[in-house]
Amino acid sequence: MFITSPETVAEWFNTKVPGAYRKITSDDLRLMNKCKLIGRYDYYIRQDLETISGILEYEHLQQNKYTRQDKEEKPPTCKICG
Repeated sequence: MFITSPETVAEWFNTKVPGAYRKITSDDLRLMNKCKLIGRYDYYIRQDLETISGILEYEHLQQNKYTRQDKEEKPPTCKICG
């Protein structure tokens, strides 16, 4: 049985990978599919789930990078006077 529904894959992924950076949506999967990152065979395979995990990990690392850069660029402020 092949899974062709982004909704089904999103639900399955979010259940099986509860510690992911964020929950995946069917819209996310459609965009990844449009970019040919996943679903290249008109259905989803195990490697697609690994790709989704990798993309979420990349997003998480990017977010951490930007957060660190924002903190480094702001000059320290006094906790008393602001």
